[in-house]
Amino acid sequence: MDQVYAEVLPLNKLQIIRALQAQGKRVAFVGMGQRRSRPGCRRCGHCHGTGGNGRRSETAGIGLMTDEIERLPEIIALSRQTLGIIRQNVIFSMSINVLAVLLGGLGIIGPVFGALIHELSSLPVLANAARLINYDGQRPKRN
Repeated sequence: MDQVYAEVLPLNKLQIIRALQAQGKRVAFVGMGQRRSRPGCRRCGHCHGTGGNGRRSETAGIGLMTDEIERLPEIIALSRQTLGIIRQNVIFSMSINVLAVLLGGLGIIGPVFGALIHELSSLPVLANAARLINYDGQRPKRN
């Protein structure tokens, strides 16, 4: 983060966001309050404490349940790790299913064994996803 704009009027927020995006910069809008935030959050990622307000969470890209904005890097790191695990699980599941369909199509396995393979393939997916339980909050190093 190299620039911060604070105490900006609602209409000026949108102008600042548009100007920065026109320069090709990646913009994150962080704020609180539905009326003050709405113009900006439609233009870029938006994060703030939701505090039980459903309307704010509908327009936000990320909704923090508390107003602890210092946890934002941890949340982004957890989101990246979660997406990585989702990708791994999709690739594994699709590979097992394609293999089972091919083996079934060639007559090597029957429909019951194919269904059993399909159902049992969810166990490694669940185990892989369970790794997120041990998330330690440390930001992973980027290569």
